[in-house]
Amino acid sequence: MSWGKVDPNKLPDAIVCYLDSTVALPMLTHYALARHKTRKLRRLYDRLPELLEKETKEYWKHNRTYRSP
Repeated sequence: MSWGKVDPNKLPDAIVCYLDSTVALPMLTHYALARHKTRKLRRLYDRLPELLEKETKEYWKHNRTYRSP
């Protein structure tokens, strides 16, 4: 019993694919990449010193004193 999920009149037109991830994932990935334009690379590793300094300043702004565990 399908509880209304499958229309019995449409069954002759239905397609069922039994695939594992080694087949399905590359196909879905290709489809997703083909449908959307590529994003600009963020190059975070190149900005590491800048980001680390910013993160350190933000940490010390909120944690002035050392608290032992």
